Amino acid sequence: MGADLIAVDAQGRKIVIQCKRNGKPVGVTAVQEVLGAKHFYRANEAWVVTNSTFTVAAKKLARSSKVRLRMLVVR
Repeated sequence: MGADLIAVDAQGRKIVIQCKRNGKPVGVTAVQEVLGAKHFYRANEAWVVTNSTFTVAAKKLARSSKVRLRMLVVR
């Protein structure tokens, strides 16, 4: 349903997370999918995590819908 992980933080807030391991920038589709998961799972937050970067369109949609975008270094 658009989430690879569902986490609950110490305050009980539900976070849906979509993980993308890409060699190219992550696009707007990932943000759309995690927004769907946020609604489906009635989550408080939605994140997209990647080892890459994000397209301008993904950043724009994430900003307007309050989706967190995170880049992680994978070694």
